[in-house]
Amino acid sequence: VFFFQYALEYLNLNPYDKLLDLNDFYWQHFYLNMKPFPDALEVLRKLKEKKIATCLCTDMTAMEQYRKVRVLGMDTLLDKMVSSEEVCIEKPDRRTFLRALSKMGIAAEESLMVGDNLQKDILGAKNVGIRPLWRSANKITAEKFSVECFMRYDEDIWLDLLK
Repeated sequence: VFFFQYALEYLNLNPYDKLLDLNDFYWQHFYLNMKPFPDALEVLRKLKEKKIATCLCTDMTAMEQYRKVRVLGMDTLLDKMVSSEEVCIEKPDRRTFLRALSKMGIAAEESLMVGDNLQKDILGAKNVGIRPLWRSANKITAEKFSVECFMRYDEDIWLDLLK
């Protein structure tokens, strides 16, 4: 919404005329074109089968994330969600991760954070003692920050976790 607001204001156009239409158009097409990472749904199914609790930690609004999760077919596979909207600050602030741990009723050392953003997901989780697993091919940077990384869900790290 803010992107469209700023763009319309920059063009000296009244945002009340078109902002909602532009925003609706954007999200409508976003939902039609988004896809989960390959094998992500299968991994979530396996975690569910093994009764391993999952929690989505996100910087988006709760409403948009619930929509995304439903469109992606993850709504029956995820157990909890913590949004930046809920904790009033974005990742990597520790409150997001601490709230997730609290909701799930587990300790940091019993959990794993899988994410694609080094700063927000991986280092944020690591900062509170959660084992981070970075979805990245950048092994040099992963090694520099002492974090594990993967690109596909058929790699050894996942095969070991899903045994």
